[in-house]
Amino acid sequence: MARGFFISLFLAVSVFSNVLETEARPRSAGASFSFNGSGIVYNHNVGKQSFLEVSAVLDYPLVILSETHSPGIKARCIYNFCLGNPSSDLVWFAGPGLAAGYAHDSGTGLMNGPFKYGIIAGICANFGFEYSFDVPVSISLCISPVLASHFTSANNVVGMHLFTSGLLFSLTPQLNICYAF
Repeated sequence: MARGFFISLFLAVSVFSNVLETEARPRSAGASFSFNGSGIVYNHNVGKQSFLEVSAVLDYPLVILSETHSPGIKARCIYNFCLGNPSSDLVWFAGPGLAAGYAHDSGTGLMNGPFKYGIIAGICANFGFEYSFDVPVSISLCISPVLASHFTSANNVVGMHLFTSGLLFSLTPQLNICYAF
């Protein structure tokens, strides 16, 4: 009698966990690639229609353009909403978020010269789509603009400027390849 109960309980839990897995977006981790930078990304479902994306990126577009020799770093946390059916293979998403980091910016500002390295802090957004394969791998393509302030210091003067690289280079798409677990 007890053996039959435990077998039934095991089967019920197995079936229930498979149903939950197909209805909700699983956690996933992977890599992101774009002209704007490369890094790591982690996605975690928050509900049936939304997920949280946390990423850390090496910011190197100005290294590629030979304006600086060292890349910067950026971190983003974005709350994405699934547009349409989240249990289908192709999911469209969009959401707002926060961005922070330490990066170089180009342009001239109030400090009479090109912007230097500085702290960035601001808001960001994410627009894109994700395709989930039959194996636990997904690939997504998105655009992530950043509207941030760039705080720099030169000659004992602290300056605050618009982080122009966050808007200019955000028009390049970002490719994410993630493993779902």
